[in-house]
Amino acid sequence: MTRLLILPMLLSGCFWFTTKGEGEKLQKDVKTLQEGIGAKQAELDSKILQLNKVLEDATKVLKRNSADLGADVDTVRKDVQTANGLLAALNHNYAELKAAFDAYKKANDSLEQRLGQLESGKPGTNTSPDDLWKLGSQAFEAARYNDAVDIFKRLHTSFPTHDRADDAIYFKGQCYSNLKDWEKAIGAYQQLNEKFPDGAL
Repeated sequence: MTRLLILPMLLSGCFWFTTKGEGEKLQKDVKTLQEGIGAKQAELDSKILQLNKVLEDATKVLKRNSADLGADVDTVRKDVQTANGLLAALNHNYAELKAAFDAYKKANDSLEQRLGQLESGKPGTNTSPDDLWKLGSQAFEAARYNDAVDIFKRLHTSFPTHDRADDAIYFKGQCYSNLKDWEKAIGAYQQLNEKFPDGAL
């Protein structure tokens, strides 16, 4: 039966014969190959160790850089929050300054208007009773009696309870007297007596 098995092997070409020298050479080649493979294996193991070391170092660097980056992001976030706070404060200060400036401008415009009225001797629509008194007195002293009559009339009709209302009627009568319009002068003095019977004048 072994012969039967050997026969197909011979016929198939799977069986070969070697000499002792060839066998030794073959063993030597196998040994050389095994040594080469062992050396390559050792070299590969060394390179794998080196790669693992490099990978480990890179991982450490990456973790450190990631931590540094996280810290930098936190710092930038805090800086942005600080900047936003400063911007909000600046906007608030700007709004306050603008409101103060607008109030100043309004007050200044009002003062300029009053100054213009005082300089021109003509009252404006929003003239206060004290300003009317000053304007009327200035017109009276400048002998602009018609202007003074209009101003004094406006004072006592627009502000009938003001402290100077009775004086305004009296000086209106004085203006008419200076204009030699005796009828209107008498009418003004009668009006003074009717409206302010207990007055000092």
